[in-house]
Amino acid sequence: MSDEEALLAAISAHLDEDTPRLAFADWLDENDRNIRAEFIRVQCALKQTEDRPAEEQRKLAARLRYLLENHRRDILGPLGADLTVFNVTFDRGFATDLNITDLLFLQRATAIGELRPAPRIHVHTASAAKFAKMLCCPEMGLVVEFIATCRVGEHRARQLATCPHLARLEILNFGPYNTLGNAGLEALAFSEHLPVLVDLRLCGNEISDVGVERLVASPLWRRLKRLDLSGNVLSDASADHFVTAPASSVEYLNLPHVNFSAAARRRLMRTFGDRVGLIGCVRFHNDEPSNELES
Repeated sequence: MSDEEALLAAISAHLDEDTPRLAFADWLDENDRNIRAEFIRVQCALKQTEDRPAEEQRKLAARLRYLLENHRRDILGPLGADLTVFNVTFDRGFATDLNITDLLFLQRATAIGELRPAPRIHVHTASAAKFAKMLCCPEMGLVVEFIATCRVGEHRARQLATCPHLARLEILNFGPYNTLGNAGLEALAFSEHLPVLVDLRLCGNEISDVGVERLVASPLWRRLKRLDLSGNVLSDASADHFVTAPASSVEYLNLPHVNFSAAARRRLMRTFGDRVGLIGCVRFHNDEPSNELES
């Protein structure tokens, strides 16, 4: 292991500490990489605002802006030409989050995989072909949020559910018209390859009461913190599935634009309180005319 690798490993092992970062900055200075070193020191200093005059704080912030606008290649290496300040979130000198397209991910997967400490990747795809290619990349192991708007369908949902590279995936967002269906939802819910998935967004994905019944019986239900099934073809049976489901970690259940009766809405409100979103639910003709959601 080289000196650089050892220093980066120390940073990765102690992410909350500044000392390993500043030690790496010293090493960078010794190896004529002064801009990179300065960037680390400036960001570390900006995190520690106690007893610093406001004018000095402003100068540090201005210097940080200058470095980001003029020295991206020094800071990000080969990725500096592809990423802007809008794509990257930094913390004390290192990229912590990258928001990128499917094309950039596929073109620069190797360079992204070499970043240390490993950043959190948020990637969006609107291409079914690129969706399939990405699932073959080991670098998908860095992805924490995956957004797809490319008519995923049951087949590709099953592909994702069997992908061995998704150990860090926390948020999965299949936008409207992806036609996931009940079988696609079931594949995700019972997947052994999504151990930290806690946020599932499946607005308008042709999911019915059958899919909800399978979801609440799955291991995924017990760890989900956020679930969005707005705009799906659900009835009061789905409301009952949620109300009688095993205990879960759900912090927000988003169910607007769903055909629930007033009685079903009341049951959901009693069970979940302000953790359920029902605005825009379709009223049956025999519902009372009130616009309020009774609790």
